[in-house]
Amino acid sequence: MIDKFIKINTATNGPVLVNALDISSVINKGSYTQLNVGSKRYYTVSNIPAVSGTHTALEVASGTTTSDGTGGYPPQLIDSNATFTSSGMLPGDLIVNNPVTQPIEYTNAYESIGNVIVNDTTLNVSNFGLASGVDYKIYSSNFIFDPNADFIAAGVQQGMAVNLTRGFAGSDPVTNIFVDEVSTNKISLLGAGGNPAENYGADWQVLAAYALGLEGANEPVSYKIFNPELSTMQAAINAAIVDVLNNATSHVAELPFVVDEFTSSES
Repeated sequence: MIDKFIKINTATNGPVLVNALDISSVINKGSYTQLNVGSKRYYTVSNIPAVSGTHTALEVASGTTTSDGTGGYPPQLIDSNATFTSSGMLPGDLIVNNPVTQPIEYTNAYESIGNVIVNDTTLNVSNFGLASGVDYKIYSSNFIFDPNADFIAAGVQQGMAVNLTRGFAGSDPVTNIFVDEVSTNKISLLGAGGNPAENYGADWQVLAAYALGLEGANEPVSYKIFNPELSTMQAAINAAIVDVLNNATSHVAELPFVVDEFTSSES
């Protein structure tokens, strides 16, 4: 029997040929499609995202501290002119100096919001607190924010898989994170198994510090959102398998687009 191949073009490693006769199943895994070819042997092909874009660090508050929050426990940020209870702040948000050059504090991501926002003018923070007279900004560590997006109109829904770059060229993306709540231009995140997204690296470093270009970050933080109900990649692979197996003259069927990544469990 003549071998029958599907050809998958990748953005980084050129084309890959997979023997269609070896593929036992094609399964959509959210951000990638898995091609099973035997016991514990499989290939993974990055899926085509339903929505993608660039994350912008989301400022939720700013001001100047009016009292010393460094002397007691828990350490605090105190600003008599603030309105923290209506700011949209959440546990885990990043506090930086103003103008922005470095992180200076953050609120504990594993505390409840009631233990972080004491009242309109006082925050409990994680490390040392802020002295009086410090100019600060607070950025969200809980939302992917894209002022140019309309996630609701794009059909983004709870449970969709998300990949998030880390802000460093060549670094692996943040995976195992999923859409939680959706609004027009921002989405909150949840980790796999209901764990906090912070457990997977989608925290103040990526969503705030790296997105601001701090701590050596050298490229934008971008996101990709995948619809598990509409896997373009899974459908294309299945169609290519059917095409090549039923074609009496051709032994290669090529997928109609370039994918980000192709990996093998054998490598």
